[in-house]
Amino acid sequence: MADKNFYSNKGPYKLSEISKMLGIPVLNSVGDPVVQDISTLLSATPESISFLNSGNHIKELQNCKAQVLIVGDRFKKHAEDRKNIILTETPQKILAQVIHMFYPDPDAFDRYPVSSGISDKAIIGNNVKICAGASVSENAEISDDTIIGPGSFIGPGVKIGNGCHIHANVTITQSIIGNKVVVYPGAVIGRAGFGFAMEKTGPVDVPQIGRAIIEDNVHVGANTTIDRGALDDTVIGAGTRIDNLVQIAHNAKTGKGCIIVSQAGIAGSTELGDYCALGGQVGLAGHIKIGTGAQVAAKSGVMHDIKEGEIVGGVPSMPFLQWKRSCVAVAKLGQKKKD
Repeated sequence: MADKNFYSNKGPYKLSEISKMLGIPVLNSVGDPVVQDISTLLSATPESISFLNSGNHIKELQNCKAQVLIVGDRFKKHAEDRKNIILTETPQKILAQVIHMFYPDPDAFDRYPVSSGISDKAIIGNNVKICAGASVSENAEISDDTIIGPGSFIGPGVKIGNGCHIHANVTITQSIIGNKVVVYPGAVIGRAGFGFAMEKTGPVDVPQIGRAIIEDNVHVGANTTIDRGALDDTVIGAGTRIDNLVQIAHNAKTGKGCIIVSQAGIAGSTELGDYCALGGQVGLAGHIKIGTGAQVAAKSGVMHDIKEGEIVGGVPSMPFLQWKRSCVAVAKLGQKKKD
């Protein structure tokens, strides 16, 4: 469920109200339950509406507690024994409409300060230094011994731990920052992820109502972007080091002590285990898992899960020694043609 520090829930709604708004009848309906919020399958409560639109999440349906489900047509058979089903050909579009119903203004610009300065509703700890031109919004919390650099923006409800150094022109919204975190100039943490449903008439934006969680002792490089989650959180594990110009998409998660080098890109909902290393310009596809201690060589493209401790390279990625042999073989082929 969305964090109340960042998002204002306009519910609850009766199921009949949601059905009317969507223009879709409810299958296997039982009563007219009151829906309090929207959640993922794993985090849903009996007062939630949740959704199934990917085969990757079918197993999660077994223990889902949501009383109402949005289900894509092709997954109908997996939900036939459930009550209160909203069946649709366009689950992402319907999800976007339901999220917008509960959270019509996820960025809430009316809570932002109109000029640089510290809101009188912000909570500021001891020995905090806030430099010229920085803005700290209402209900933001900045703990002891932290520095906020010139021109930086701290959004409503953001929490920043002890001993952090937020450099110049950093933007942090919808985020919880741990202790001793360093964020270098120009980084953006907690902005909406690249979420949309592609329809015949063009893309339909899906509101992003999760958070970005940056654990203790993380370094975030200059001009790096870490998107907040869509419904769940984006999480950067303790001790991780992120270089400049890295993109980490919504719902991605890294374990402890990961190394992510410049210009790497991690797509949505991909998970890295502890102590993984990504070389420069590595691209990770979405919804994959990179095992603990795995390493990916620079400029590689990873489109599938990587086992614990495995070293890979190439596009598409393959075991490192195989990739090196392939590079040598291709070079020899080119030489033969030249000769």
